[in-house]
Amino acid sequence: MTLLWIFGSIIAAILAIVTIVDIVQRHYGGGKTALWIVLVVIFPFLGSIAYWALRPAKPADAEAVYLEQAELRQSGSEGRWRP
Repeated sequence: MTLLWIFGSIIAAILAIVTIVDIVQRHYGGGKTALWIVLVVIFPFLGSIAYWALRPAKPADAEAVYLEQAELRQSGSEGRWRP
C-alpha cells in the first residue's frame, strides 16, 4: 500500500508542476495566476484537471490545428483514385 501512495504522490507532483509551468507561461493576470496556482497546490489532481479542462486555447494553437486539418483534407483528396 505504501508503494501505491508513493507512485500516486509522484504522479500528483509531476502533474502539479506541469500545470503550474503552463499557468505561468500563459501570462494570466496576477490574481488569476495566483488563484490557479493555489488551487493546484492545495488540490493537485482536482485543480490540475479543472485547469486543463477550463483553460482557453491560444489563438496560435487554434490556427495551427486548423491549418493541420486543412492540410490533411487536401492531401487526403489528392491520394484518391478517381475513375
